[in-house]
Amino acid sequence: MHAPRLLTAGLYLALLVAPFAGCGGSVTAGEGDPCTTCAMPEIACWDGSSPYRCGLVSGACGAIYKGCPDKPAGDCTPTECGPPTRTPAWTCEDGTLGGNTGRCLREATTGTCSWEFRNCPRKCDEGECGAPPPSPACPGGGATEISCRRQSDETCRFVVKCPGAVLSCSDARTWPDFSRTCKVDADCATVEHQVDCCGTHQVLGIATTEKSRADTAEKTWRPTCPECDCVAAPTKDDTGATSKTGKFGVRCSGVTCTSYAM
Repeated sequence: MHAPRLLTAGLYLALLVAPFAGCGGSVTAGEGDPCTTCAMPEIACWDGSSPYRCGLVSGACGAIYKGCPDKPAGDCTPTECGPPTRTPAWTCEDGTLGGNTGRCLREATTGTCSWEFRNCPRKCDEGECGAPPPSPACPGGGATEISCRRQSDETCRFVVKCPGAVLSCSDARTWPDFSRTCKVDADCATVEHQVDCCGTHQVLGIATTEKSRADTAEKTWRPTCPECDCVAAPTKDDTGATSKTGKFGVRCSGVTCTSYAM
């Protein structure tokens, strides 16, 4: 009876790269490697480069995984977007800027830069929200304010608020509206708002002039949230997108401060 053969690190790597032999494409050797080119799997990084390098594996040339470069972060410079487009800009019905905004923005998933072209948000037509929802009196007996607003998913829904009411996590109507008006990115800031008792947060884009008021409101809001036996959902931006890096930014989109996942 033969003793079982141990899987050495070299043998493991050999088995790892063996299936790639004969695959389309090749990868060049790293500095100091005796290998020139190697067969590689048809996989590319976000920037189009190969996540593999060519090197010796158990005495044979093979593709060795080296990983992908980090995606660039931060704002783009105009030169990264290339020549400006000649597409005109126009004023939308809600007063925001549509068409060519003249902004060079970084795409969150690919890290590439391009000129922003913004479609005008459509106002909700009468009847798109349906019948107004029943709304109990606000805390303290105040009257509710009901408005039909277009959401980030392009649907129209009623938004109910209790202006001036005491803040309470158990009644989302008491969370105040904050100005989001802007002209440039520097006019914008964010506030991380807790939206439920599970501890789920949303990063909201607001005007810098509202930052102090929003932070104060959040400090008052969070202690009113009970601790529920549930798992918090991933943090989202103004559009409902989540971040793989855990980082969020804010930009002036048209004339509205809008947070975005990075």
